[in-house]
Amino acid sequence: LFQIFQSQLSSAFPANRSRRTRIRPQTVAAEMLEGRQLPAQIVVTSLLDDTIADGQVTLREAIEAANLNQSVDGSAAGNGTDEIVFSPALLTTGSVQINISSGELLITSPLKITGFGPASTVLSAQGLSRLFRITDTITSGASAVELTGLGLTGGVTFLDPTAESPNEQNGGAILHDADGTLKLVDCLLSDNQTFGIGAAGGAIYTEYGCTLVGCIVQNNRTHGIEAPGGAICTFSGFLDISETVVIGNATT
Repeated sequence: LFQIFQSQLSSAFPANRSRRTRIRPQTVAAEMLEGRQLPAQIVVTSLLDDTIADGQVTLREAIEAANLNQSVDGSAAGNGTDEIVFSPALLTTGSVQINISSGELLITSPLKITGFGPASTVLSAQGLSRLFRITDTITSGASAVELTGLGLTGGVTFLDPTAESPNEQNGGAILHDADGTLKLVDCLLSDNQTFGIGAAGGAIYTEYGCTLVGCIVQNNRTHGIEAPGGAICTFSGFLDISETVVIGNATT
């Protein structure tokens, strides 16, 4: 009887059987993405103003590397909207002073230049030329340029009757005739001048407008008939100024 009862019990309550979970294979789709590179940081390691291949990167060479998207004198190669910074080793005397002696610095691509502050990173044209010309070329354009923490002084332009562009005498420190934005942050623009008929913008002349944030614009001059904007002149664009002091500028 016990065996019969056990047989019936086993039929009513079968032993638990472990079940194996079948893992269905999954297909993972891999999508090829377009290769992307980050903008370069180009470090200035020399206080000179030249393009001599000596392994020391000048500001002029750094800008050239950004314009051409290639390495210049051992610098990082430019790649899109690049940033130029200054080596802390240049601060051995307490500040970075670069005398621009080889003509204006030409910017033809998107770029940011960052100094240590307007008292610690001073660019002086020494009354020989303007400091920066920001312009477009056939193959590229300076669509966005930002200058931060720089002192810009000693820039000058003179009337050139043979010049092809009517803007040649404009902008003592900066001539901005690129179809893009220009922004200055924490900069000091002082003692820049233009000379000539219609020589506008003692410190800055812009075709398309610019923004100044936390800057000082002082003691800049235009000299000549119909030479407006002792400090800043904009041809047709906007002028956005905030937390900025504009003082002691004149047209004569």
